[in-house]
Amino acid sequence: MSGYLWIFITLICMFLMRWYICWVPPDSKGRYPVPGRWYRLKRLLYLGLMHWSPKKATSYWGLCKTQSQCKGKEYAGLRSPRDLENVQALADHPHAIDSVYFTAFTEEGTSFIITRIARRPGNQCEVWLFMRLDRVGDFQHPAHPTTILRADSDMCWSGGGLTVECKEPYATWAISFNGLLRKGPFRHHDSEDDGETVHVKFTLLWTAITDVFDFDWDLNPGIVADALALEKMSSEFLKVIKKSNEEHCRYEQWGSYAAELTIDGHEEIAMCMKGIRSHSYGIRDWAKFHRYVMFLMHFENGTFVHLNIVSLPNSTNHLIVGYVIQNGYKVGIDWSNAHLFHIADDRIINDNYQISFTAGGKSYEVSATLDSRSSPLVYNGNPSVGDTHECIATFTLGLDCRGWGLVEFYYRN
Repeated sequence: MSGYLWIFITLICMFLMRWYICWVPPDSKGRYPVPGRWYRLKRLLYLGLMHWSPKKATSYWGLCKTQSQCKGKEYAGLRSPRDLENVQALADHPHAIDSVYFTAFTEEGTSFIITRIARRPGNQCEVWLFMRLDRVGDFQHPAHPTTILRADSDMCWSGGGLTVECKEPYATWAISFNGLLRKGPFRHHDSEDDGETVHVKFTLLWTAITDVFDFDWDLNPGIVADALALEKMSSEFLKVIKKSNEEHCRYEQWGSYAAELTIDGHEEIAMCMKGIRSHSYGIRDWAKFHRYVMFLMHFENGTFVHLNIVSLPNSTNHLIVGYVIQNGYKVGIDWSNAHLFHIADDRIINDNYQISFTAGGKSYEVSATLDSRSSPLVYNGNPSVGDTHECIATFTLGLDCRGWGLVEFYYRN
């Protein structure tokens, strides 16, 4: 009889332990979870799973590792890191994507150019194009805030007059535009009035400054475990996380630009600029995002920062990812006090934000001043399921180190 009693007690203990591990307390901040009773234990479990789980072999560093392990003919026919810089085959999925994104800012922060082309199924593409030229004006693609356009080809990143091509993998990219842009305040709603349109032609030659940051290999595992431990644990949840990781890849670099622009009625303009370039591919359904806030910052002392806070209700309701690159050394962010509840959760974007984060044993304090009243806006999807605000910003790192970049807000409708 005592044996049955011990079995019964063991089953009860297992049930209670499972209940405690899976339990998530009521959310005191609306839709975002807070740590539960067994948060630290779940975090340790996820850290262990991430440590022992194989890294994605098809991402940048995975392919680099495979290439280094193979010699001569052994590597012939295998996919190489250089292949990632080509146009990627779209997945057999209605939300398949192959996106290239570039931001360029002058050191004074008075001029910027933002471009993005995302190839989509059905010979369509998402096109973003905004720019501000000091003493000249603001310009955007005439289709904005709509972004879905017909692609010029399914073999290149080209549409709406904008073309992006890789000249040398991980070293040099060229962005060109030749067509009409709308001049004037950035449009925040649909309108049949195209306003004043002018012919614009420009070329941007991007040259790498930093090494590649591969989001599948280089993220700090601790900050990812933090987000996973906030969620209710179940086999279904683990399957969702695994699937999400497998169906999307992203890598980034920071670099410098040589820009040349010709605008009707103005003399030719030449500028030196700096900014990020990002390549992401796989599957992206804008409707699955609740919202996100992304800080892209570069500073006069040569520091580059990406900090992104994402809410994906089907997987992680509050995930912080990012990195710092300083003096050629890159490290994933391992903590931040940035929280979506405190950053325009009511869709009212303020002019100033202060955030703190740590990376590689160092603490960083950043003050952001946003140009929220004249920020570009675009719709995401066709029909639109959300909208993105590109808030141009100036930053201060510590007490007096100046920086430039943007804060990007996405809201699902």
